Amino acid sequence: MAAKVDELEVRRVKRAISRNSRFALHALRTIYARCTLREQIAGRDLGERDGRGFTPFEMGRMIGLHDRLAARGWAATPDELDEVRGRMQKYAAQVIAASREARTEGRRGA
Repeated sequence: MAAKVDELEVRRVKRAISRNSRFALHALRTIYARCTLREQIAGRDLGERDGRGFTPFEMGRMIGLHDRLAARGWAATPDELDEVRGRMQKYAAQVIAASREARTEGRRGA
């Protein structure tokens, strides 16, 4: 079971996402990676309620944005960066959880 994410840590990550475009794009890639492969391929919500990835309402929009940015080598327009910085803040707890999972996996592999 995942450890509870500290609210102070969530606020710090939200602030980092809102102020740092590179970190916001990292958050977008992180949450995209937490979507199921089926969701990534379909580019829309498939009803898989696992608490990971984008919300059903934003799934199609954010997967499409991720794919467009990836195809352009992550060169984003100012409007796209504003959208990513604004929308990705709600996923701060998942970004933290993904970071913790990666550290745990790194320890297991070491």
